[in-house]
Amino acid sequence: MKKSYLLDQNSITKVPLPSWFNVSYTQFQQAVLKKDVSCFFGRKAEPLGELRYSFLPHADWSHLPKTLKEFLELTKQRPLVRRGLFVFVEPEEKEQPLQYYRRYFWDVLQYLNTQDDKAWPVHTPREPEHHLWSFCFEEESLFSFADAPANKQRKTRDLGQSMVIGFQPTIIFEGLEGTE
Repeated sequence: MKKSYLLDQNSITKVPLPSWFNVSYTQFQQAVLKKDVSCFFGRKAEPLGELRYSFLPHADWSHLPKTLKEFLELTKQRPLVRRGLFVFVEPEEKEQPLQYYRRYFWDVLQYLNTQDDKAWPVHTPREPEHHLWSFCFEEESLFSFADAPANKQRKTRDLGQSMVIGFQPTIIFEGLEGTE
């Protein structure tokens, strides 16, 4: 059987994982379920088991392209489920400044971009500064973001000891009004 790094709530308890991941996931779960802090989608999806997870050790990112591809295949099976993939990055020994995490996030996106064997979609600008840009992988537009321990001013962006990188297919936002 091939090893998968795409995790759900059940597999988190059944497969051996780095101890830091278990701590990071618990902190994430506690933050996401707070009504006054978290994202509406996360607060609804976490108890339903709709979110997916992975982890990223500093020394080895090699599984990440395959994991993201598996996640995108899963989202196509049930497109009406508003899934998100949350990748927990191995915590730093000492918390770093926000700029460090920002650079790390862009390095991860660049790594994924170089590992993607599909062409960049023509409907999406390649320049991140462009107002219509979104990160793309496997020809899918993704809402990608990072929450970091150094993010102290926005409660929704400090999810614990790990930087958490989120990926959500932009299609899940279609049809939503600004009040939902």
